[in-house]
Amino acid sequence: LGAETPAAVAATPVTIAKSALRTEAGSQVVYVVTGDNRVERRAIRVGPVRNDRVEVISGLTPGERLVLEPPAVLKDGDRVVVK
Repeated sequence: LGAETPAAVAATPVTIAKSALRTEAGSQVVYVVTGDNRVERRAIRVGPVRNDRVEVISGLTPGERLVLEPPAVLKDGDRVVVK
């Protein structure tokens, strides 16, 4: 699985790759890669989409790593290999 670190600069909103975002039961969710390479499913609030980037209003901290293109079978607590 690919991973990404959300981009943020002072006064610049946090943005993520659109491919990291998944809609589940009407909520926007991402899978955050923890220090032990396990994933944590997290609901986030999103703002505008610009090209292939999505602004994150709440739910993520700059510097957290995300799974890109999370497979449907991925679940909270699964171990991943970061490439």
